[in-house]
Amino acid sequence: MPNKTPVNSYRRLTTTKVRGVASRDQFDGTPGPTSLDTAVISRIYVSFAAHITALEVHYEKGSVDKITHGTPSGDRQEIILQPYELITAIEGSWTGGIINHLTFTTNKRTFGPFGERKGEFFQWDAGAKVPSDVAPRMGLLAFRGTYSGQITSLQATFAEFDHPHSTVRYERLPTFANAKSPSGSSCLPSFIVHLMSPVITLLAGPEPISLHVHEAILCRLPFFRAALKGEFKEASEKVVKMPEDDATSVAALIEFLSSGGYTYAYNPDNTRFRDGKSLVPIADLAQGLFHVSVYAAASKYDCPKLVDEAMKNFRVVVGDLEGIDNLRLWQAAYGVGLTMWAWGTDEGPTKFNEGLTKWAATLSEKHREEMERIMGDCPALACDLLGFQTPVIGSES
Repeated sequence: MPNKTPVNSYRRLTTTKVRGVASRDQFDGTPGPTSLDTAVISRIYVSFAAHITALEVHYEKGSVDKITHGTPSGDRQEIILQPYELITAIEGSWTGGIINHLTFTTNKRTFGPFGERKGEFFQWDAGAKVPSDVAPRMGLLAFRGTYSGQITSLQATFAEFDHPHSTVRYERLPTFANAKSPSGSSCLPSFIVHLMSPVITLLAGPEPISLHVHEAILCRLPFFRAALKGEFKEASEKVVKMPEDDATSVAALIEFLSSGGYTYAYNPDNTRFRDGKSLVPIADLAQGLFHVSVYAAASKYDCPKLVDEAMKNFRVVVGDLEGIDNLRLWQAAYGVGLTMWAWGTDEGPTKFNEGLTKWAATLSEKHREEMERIMGDCPALACDLLGFQTPVIGSES
């Protein structure tokens, strides 16, 4: 497979602003971009503790093998780039003459954060200074800066490469004795192997909706693995009844197992958008309730990655939702165990519930009866809401 190579000795180069404070101790042996005409980054070693102590950048296809910035100490993490993978953005923070943390984003994934997120934040985007048609081909070429025991200043150079960002995924595969590819190889992508497994029928909902899924996809979760691989009747009948589950939530679970994401299908007749060009609808109660139901299904069937994804989507909606709908959504969330403390940080309730505390007085005035009913039906929500409001009310007096 051909790897990424620069375009005509870097037809386009862009350089970021320096972050940090320069010192007299310059990076040793840091060549300029013109010395890296044919080089591409293959991996980066990041050394860090409470701050970034060193960056070791390895190259291929050029005259330079590696460039080490700083003095390695503390933890050391490796970033290995796949073919056609470019570092497209870098986020970091700095205080005085120290780079505190760095996060690297590629056209495929994110690495980090490395170090401690504190101080003044910055973000470098590879495509920020070039035309939109060139931006997809821009990636990190090199760093420059200064160090003194740790990295004290940093600057990045981005270059145009000769290929667009690829969406191909790469995985290390086991060997399947009975699975042959067209070329005769005994290795097939895991997704194809999933499609070769038996089809299971899920009967989801009190009025059952039939969902047909390959067994290998379902068996990624403990519940289905036990049901379909054990001595239960589901294993022989290839049918799993799920009368207590919402069919759309089960469908989202299956979609997530298959693709790593899930879809919210909105009703165009009662959905609003911020402008005529937007494809993302304005948050509403229906969307929030959908994410709550997905969270419930993910929790029930022990899919932690989907739990995190549904929680992330829920807090986006609850952060935008106003008035009594916000409180209705929280009531539904508490009903499945998703509380204001779910983010595991003392900041969480304050950060994600600022709107609700501000609207508390308005809710009491305009929706007193429903608010009292919700508080009575959900005592845990009432206690948490009162606890979060108390500092706000006290600070205003």
